[in-house]
Amino acid sequence: MENKNEDAHQDFYKLIQKFLGEKDMKFVKKHIDTIELEKIKIKDRTESNYMDLMKFTVDMLVNYYKCHNPDAIMCTIFGLAPAYWCDTLPLNKPVKKNLLEINEFRSLLTAGDTSTMKTLQAVSKFNNIHKWLEMAPKMAYPSSVAFCAWMNTLAMKLTGTKPVNFKKKIPGGKMVSMPRRDVMVYLSYMVTISETMAKSPKNSWTFLTQFKILKEFNIDLHYM
Repeated sequence: MENKNEDAHQDFYKLIQKFLGEKDMKFVKKHIDTIELEKIKIKDRTESNYMDLMKFTVDMLVNYYKCHNPDAIMCTIFGLAPAYWCDTLPLNKPVKKNLLEINEFRSLLTAGDTSTMKTLQAVSKFNNIHKWLEMAPKMAYPSSVAFCAWMNTLAMKLTGTKPVNFKKKIPGGKMVSMPRRDVMVYLSYMVTISETMAKSPKNSWTFLTQFKILKEFNIDLHYM
């Protein structure tokens, strides 16, 4: 049974069906609303939500960064689902592993969530940074791409700055009422994690064509 809000997602379905197989498309249509991203509100001019931001991130991934890897797209769509969501669905092991990897960074990637009244200042006090620095370089390629895409989107929300020649408008615009000091701390977290991923001996961002997109994400994150 496909979800009852399918009409609200038609443009998004048209975007991703070029890159996803029939099985993945059926899964997206059935479960896109079960992760309830629209309930995660963002402190911006229009109080947009993470469903809007997820669609923006996927659009950026496939059209600007030209990443058409189906697993990376699926991981970007469902990566911010709660961990219990992954455990309750019959996902195959590689997909579940990818989603659980990016889920470890969910608290980092949902800054500005008004449903929990989190603030950047609270995030800056997290004890997770050392754990994140250890985990990030070990992620599989699809979860690495999804994670970097989400970090770049969040950097745009925090700063209002976009990569060179990137024209698409960010849903809700820049986050509001964020003290500059907290924004800078938060950005430093993301840049540090991205640099750790890029420089890890386990990865070959500089040499392998496959990692070109991740290298571009890293460069753009520094720019923002």
